[in-house]
Amino acid sequence: MIIRLIIKNFALIDNIELEISPGFNVLSGETGAGKSIIIDAMGVIIGSAGLHEYIRTGADKALVEALFDISGYRAVAAKLEDMGFASEDGTLLLTRELQRNGKNVCRINGRIVTLSMYKEIGELLVDIYGQNYQQSLLRREKHLLLLDSFGGEAVKQKLEEISAVVEEYRRVRVALEGLQTDEADKARRLDMYNYQMREIDEAQLDPNEEERLLEERKVMANAEKLAELAVNAYNLLYLGDAPQLSALDLLHKALMSLRELVGIDSSMAHVAKQLEEALYQIEDCASEIGDYKNNLNFDPVLLNEIEDRLEKINKIKRKYGSTVADVLRYREEIAAAIEQITYADDEIQRLTKKLQELKVKYDTAAEKLSALRKAAAQKIEEEICRELADLNMPHVKFKVQFCEREEISAKGKDDVEFLLSPNPGEPLKPLAKIASGGETSRIMLAMKTILAKVDEVPTLIFDEIDAGLGGSAVQAVARKLAFIGGNCQVICVTHSPVTASFADTHFHILKEAGENKTVTKVFALNGEARINEIARMLGGANITPTTLKNAEEMLQHAQRMKGSTNRGK
Repeated sequence: MIIRLIIKNFALIDNIELEISPGFNVLSGETGAGKSIIIDAMGVIIGSAGLHEYIRTGADKALVEALFDISGYRAVAAKLEDMGFASEDGTLLLTRELQRNGKNVCRINGRIVTLSMYKEIGELLVDIYGQNYQQSLLRREKHLLLLDSFGGEAVKQKLEEISAVVEEYRRVRVALEGLQTDEADKARRLDMYNYQMREIDEAQLDPNEEERLLEERKVMANAEKLAELAVNAYNLLYLGDAPQLSALDLLHKALMSLRELVGIDSSMAHVAKQLEEALYQIEDCASEIGDYKNNLNFDPVLLNEIEDRLEKINKIKRKYGSTVADVLRYREEIAAAIEQITYADDEIQRLTKKLQELKVKYDTAAEKLSALRKAAAQKIEEEICRELADLNMPHVKFKVQFCEREEISAKGKDDVEFLLSPNPGEPLKPLAKIASGGETSRIMLAMKTILAKVDEVPTLIFDEIDAGLGGSAVQAVARKLAFIGGNCQVICVTHSPVTASFADTHFHILKEAGENKTVTKVFALNGEARINEIARMLGGANITPTTLKNAEEMLQHAQRMKGSTNRGK
């Protein structure tokens, strides 16, 4: 619902800020004071055409802004989430700026958005019932949602059941369609997979082979250098380089000296032992180096074989994967694909049977859902006709028309449209094609009275819905507006003192003429000021004690009736 409304430089409005209450709000004032301008501004806020003619004379731009409380409204929250907006405190700010050059700047929570995105949100927040405004109830796509909401928990549970069945049905159908490909195509794919399998298997790949071959190739390619280094190391350790002694000879001499030292001073015995152990280790190293040197063998035939094997591995990798492990994984994939194609007929039969079972399950659930919907439709038809009779429209006929969907749908088998015949002898027509103006608004009012608790649009605006009515009819309109105000926010422009008396909050719109400009102002009325305005609406500008008393009694009577109406409903 709207918490705060700001309008700047819009037509006759210079700058107004309204704190709008929950429940039933009315706007009253003299003809031409600017009541319809406020309705137009609210229309601009929710995305209707933003004409530059709305911009106040002398101003470069107009601004309209509304702060909404959206806590508890699931449809709005879901749409905002889809658009990437978050509302941590349960509020939403819509701002629209109209410029002289025809440009519109639309913002949601301060972020600039396209007009289409802006309008999608606005249509979920406010319905305006008046000329030139397309109400959500007129849109056929919303009728099934409203009917299902009216059907209550039983319909909701059946819809959840159908949704689960349809989700599984679609999954099975996609899998089945994937198997039911052209036979020639299956044969081509099977030939290709078998060829690839043979090629990979013939390569006899080992995940560790490539690394080992690369190491062997490196050794063989550097055999001459390795032999030279090994001989040099062996000679220095074991043979020496005359007249120089070898490392082992020098260590032997050092050990002899150290043993003689230990014979005199035993404190160095551990050092002598360590040197002796080092000498043995170096002898072992020299022996291993000698063996390595003797075993080094450059075999050009073996090197060519290694090169050929590495090239074969690389060729397979270029075709089937960047590593040997990738190639082996791909082999597993094509093996599974071969098995799937080979045994596809069995799987097709299984999935076909499963699909048939799901279709039967869907049909059964859809029939039960349709029966629930038709029971709810009959109840809606009766209640709306009763409400219309209360609004002095006793001959109006209302019907929920059912037709069957051809495709399987998570919504079930039904598609519905609300039809109406406003006068005796006229055929039933879609709501969008019935008469416009006050008659349409009263029909919408009757529907809203019935659907108020299930329709999630938080704010309803009625522009002179009571025009041309009197007596019990206008009182019925006022009573229904008050009732709807118990479930959502209602804003109504009215010239009727009866309607104004039923409101929870009353705003007075006043046009003031200055030296250079005329401005529209809005005031919230309470106590004596409200009684004075109702008296003016009763008797015109000449307010007498009698009209004041009548106004006070009308206000008190309306509040009592409103209380009894809400209790009765």
